[in-house]
Amino acid sequence: MEAAGGNRDEADDRYIAAVSDGRRETISQSIARWIADGSTASESGRPDYERMSARHIEAHIGHKATEVLTHDDVLTLVRATWKAMAPKTAKNHLAIIFGALDLAVCRQVVTTNVATPSPSDVSLSRAATAT
Repeated sequence: MEAAGGNRDEADDRYIAAVSDGRRETISQSIARWIADGSTASESGRPDYERMSARHIEAHIGHKATEVLTHDDVLTLVRATWKAMAPKTAKNHLAIIFGALDLAVCRQVVTTNVATPSPSDVSLSRAATAT
C-alpha cells in the first residue's frame, strides 16, 4: 500500500479511477482512505497503520470488495492474527478494519460495519481465542 501520508488527492484519484472503471472498492482501498481521511493517527503513526495493513490484513481480506465483506471474514482474520501475534497487535488490526468500515458506512459504501460484534459474540477478542 502506498503511504497515504496526508496525500488525500492521490487516494481520491485512485478511488475515482476504480469506481469509474466499474470496479468495487476493496477493503484495502477502504483502509487506505480511512488512514488518509478518517483515522485519528498522527502523521507519524500512519506508516504503522499502513505497515500493519499491508503485512497482515491485505493478505487475508484486502482483495475482498468492502460491500461483500462479512462478519465471518473479520472473525477469521482475527482468529488467525490472534494465534500469530500479541493480542494488542491483533486488536490494532481489528481497530483498523473497524475504522475503515465505519468510514465506509458514513460514505454509504456499505450499510453495516461487519467488524462490530454481533449479539452472539460476547466480544471479538473472546471469539478470536475460541476454537
